[in-house]
Amino acid sequence: MKWSIVSKLSAVVFFSAIIFIACTKENEEDLQPKINQPLCDTVNMMFTKDVLPIITLNCYSCHGNGQMQGGMNLDGYIRIKRQVDNNQLINVIRHSPGYAQMPQGQPKLAQCDIDKIEAWIRRGALNN
Repeated sequence: MKWSIVSKLSAVVFFSAIIFIACTKENEEDLQPKINQPLCDTVNMMFTKDVLPIITLNCYSCHGNGQMQGGMNLDGYIRIKRQVDNNQLINVIRHSPGYAQMPQGQPKLAQCDIDKIEAWIRRGALNN
């Protein structure tokens, strides 16, 4: 079967249109947040550098600097480690069933922050 010039041209236009539609800016924008979204680096999490800033920012207004809402004080490594050892810390920030959801009355921590704390705990929750 011979293709006429018109058939060939129609096929080229059709496939060009398909490719153009598939590669529009709209589709590029849909991919952009995934491409530009930073990865959550949970390798070698350290208490002072990685975990303490998350706890200070999200927990200290109620559980640090002398505040002990709910009878919990997270001032310093020893008090935080106590909550790690009894599984309280990870379960309250995960919003696990049967545990208070922390931070109370606030949205759940960013998943990356939770992942960082979990990675630190898996490495032994060391004071480094």
